[in-house]
Amino acid sequence: MNDTPCQSPATPPPRATRSWIGYLGVALALAGWWVSFDLARLSLGTNATIPWLQSHCGPQAGGPSNCLSVLRSGHAVVSILGSPRIPAAVIGMAYFGFVGLWYLFVGRPSRRRWAWHLLILVVVGLGAAQSLFYLHLMRHVLHQWCPGCVAAHAINFALLLLTLAAFPWKNPHRPTPDHPSARLVGATLAAGGSLFLLHLALALFVTANANSRQIVAQLRAIVEDPAYVRWSLARQPVRTELLDPARPCVGDPHAPNLVVVFSDFGCPACRRALALLDEVRRAHPGALRVDYRHYPLDRTCNPDLPRTMHIGACRAAEAAEAARIAGTPEQYQHMRHLLYEHQAELQTPRFAQWAAAAGVESTAFAQAFRSEAVRDQVRADITLAARVGVKTVPVLFFNGRRLPPIMTHTTWEALLETPPATTPASARPGAPAGSSTGASIPPSAGRSLAPTAHPSTRPENSRLRTPVETIR
Repeated sequence: MNDTPCQSPATPPPRATRSWIGYLGVALALAGWWVSFDLARLSLGTNATIPWLQSHCGPQAGGPSNCLSVLRSGHAVVSILGSPRIPAAVIGMAYFGFVGLWYLFVGRPSRRRWAWHLLILVVVGLGAAQSLFYLHLMRHVLHQWCPGCVAAHAINFALLLLTLAAFPWKNPHRPTPDHPSARLVGATLAAGGSLFLLHLALALFVTANANSRQIVAQLRAIVEDPAYVRWSLARQPVRTELLDPARPCVGDPHAPNLVVVFSDFGCPACRRALALLDEVRRAHPGALRVDYRHYPLDRTCNPDLPRTMHIGACRAAEAAEAARIAGTPEQYQHMRHLLYEHQAELQTPRFAQWAAAAGVESTAFAQAFRSEAVRDQVRADITLAARVGVKTVPVLFFNGRRLPPIMTHTTWEALLETPPATTPASARPGAPAGSSTGASIPPSAGRSLAPTAHPSTRPENSRLRTPVETIR
């Protein structure tokens, strides 16, 4: 008979199990982060991703529940260690992100490791105190309620209750492993700190970018104001050397207004300026004639430049002049369009092919292209550009006065409303040279030349403009 005593099987060590508290904490933190994310978007002038929040807090919402009046107040922005002010909702995003990380990796502690839970309890407690502070501001200072902000604070109070419920108040009925470890807590704190710094860095970047866009939009609204354009134009001197009645122009030769354009066929901004001018001429037949001059950003023919920006621009200008000499005004204009259309190919040009496509007779074009007359004309345009202060392209002059660098359909309309009598006499076909009056351009009837405040909304047709490409 075997006297060996019976041995009970070894009891496996207890394993940590994730409770419903951990999952609920992650879900609440994620909801709070998303609401804070949308509040930050609204603060920066973009739409919320949550439809309910957009309908209650977007620009169309109003009345006592208008979120924007709260989000854009001075109480809804913070500055950390002298940094630019960022939306307070970004701090809320970092806070909810940290709490979510804690519940994801740490969760509810064991009875013997209860002290670690004090860390998250302090963090959530401070967050709840901050929520009370913001609720007080909305109620007693701003007198405005932000439903999205209230939702974020409600989630925060729910997290406070959950964190209190997660505290191990009683001893467990069965053995549980010690949780969390010091290493896990340290890693979670490091991840939470990194997440906070990431939120802060992104917020600073986005805020600086949004501020820059706002400043640019405000500046553009001012310089695109028709009253500003008229006021700015009237301050410019009349450059009589540009008012040559013998120069061949594009458009009606008897048009009362002369536009002189200094451009470069390798310049994308010049291409847009040509498209805009063509649209203005078609919209106002008989109002404009355009004199295209050359200012290639190519040291081959423009040696005073600091460096070449558009290789082949000098040869393109000579090809355009050859088309002007050998062809008709319509063929010359077609050639200009083809040169701009193929501006990426100017280093390996096909000038003869493009001239033939424009309808210019091949032999006449080849002869003109080889002549010194085209090079002399390009050099003369560059010399003239230097005399009138051209250093960028495109540069436009309206009846001898330099235009602002940004022009739209709206500003052109305002200029063309100006009485044509403002055109200097020497700028009109058939007038004797040197008879410029140099008169100031008066405003149109009932309008002031002083710039007005920029409009709150920009015209739809302001998308077409002529930005300046500067030599750097």
